Amino acid sequence: MASVEFEPRSFDAAIAFFSLINLPLPEQSVVIERVAGWLVPGGRLLAIVGKLASTRIERNFRGVTGAAMYWSHADVKTYRDWFEQAGFVIEEEGSEPRTGSPGYAVLIGRRDEEGGEESLRGAPEDSVPPGCQPARDQRSSTTVFAPAETFARAPAPRASDSKTVVSVPS
Repeated sequence: MASVEFEPRSFDAAIAFFSLINLPLPEQSVVIERVAGWLVPGGRLLAIVGKLASTRIERNFRGVTGAAMYWSHADVKTYRDWFEQAGFVIEEEGSEPRTGSPGYAVLIGRRDEEGGEESLRGAPEDSVPPGCQPARDQRSSTTVFAPAETFARAPAPRASDSKTVVSVPS
């Protein structure tokens, strides 16, 4: 995730579900800035991040003997600052789970560059991340890129799809 490359202005949106917080803290702001560069003006980043600063290794993750999970969270104010420094305007902020104590922060930022113009267009076929395939989200008419096995039963995207979302595998 920290080293993946895409062309500038390749996507309308990017999603980071619990992935940024598995990178070392110094790399997280760099990834947020890089994602901003991949987005068109008006593009959005949805990220689930930490609420409280913490770096730790969780041993026997989810009950699996020998499995270890690395976590590195900044506090939510720091994430807001990183979003803004990368050129995002925070549009929404929430909590996951909603009643989490502390849970995680959910941030949705809009890339506010060049007047914040939105560009809603289909993705060229060569912009599909390696190991991923496009699939159409029936609820929002959005094309989502994810590992192929995730969408084994999903219908193929149509040329008329108007939005593009990329989920970067961690």
